[in-house]
Amino acid sequence: ENVSVYRRLANENASTYRPRLAASLHIVGTLSSMSGRGDEAFAALRETQMIYETLSEDDPSEYLPMLAIVLQHLATQLSALGHRHEEALSPAREAARIQREFVKVNPEEHLPRLAALLRLEGVLLSQAGWPGRARRLRRGPGWAGGR
Repeated sequence: ENVSVYRRLANENASTYRPRLAASLHIVGTLSSMSGRGDEAFAALRETQMIYETLSEDDPSEYLPMLAIVLQHLATQLSALGHRHEEALSPAREAARIQREFVKVNPEEHLPRLAALLRLEGVLLSQAGWPGRARRLRRGPGWAGGR
């Protein structure tokens, strides 16, 4: 019901209520995942992703961090749905790309999340049948962007 109300409000006043709709959908996606309702979780997280992508175009400093978190959750959910590991790599890599930009500005704050994202990417590579790529990722410079 919460999502329905925010969806209606967002249609009337997008600038005020789209961020709240995205936050509500993110909660629904997380709770659905925890309850074993994978397809429902995926749908909610995918919609959340689309909203945060739009919001981050206008205010990247406000919404890109949330987009990276949602992309991480989406990648994890895709993997949990079984045999969608290759598909899960795309949001995981995009989240890591976003996080690398934040690491450049404030490594102390953002490096732990980047490490978690790189670990997720390595797991997904292994699950997709590319253990060699996963090993290279673990050995590579990671956050330094290949330097």
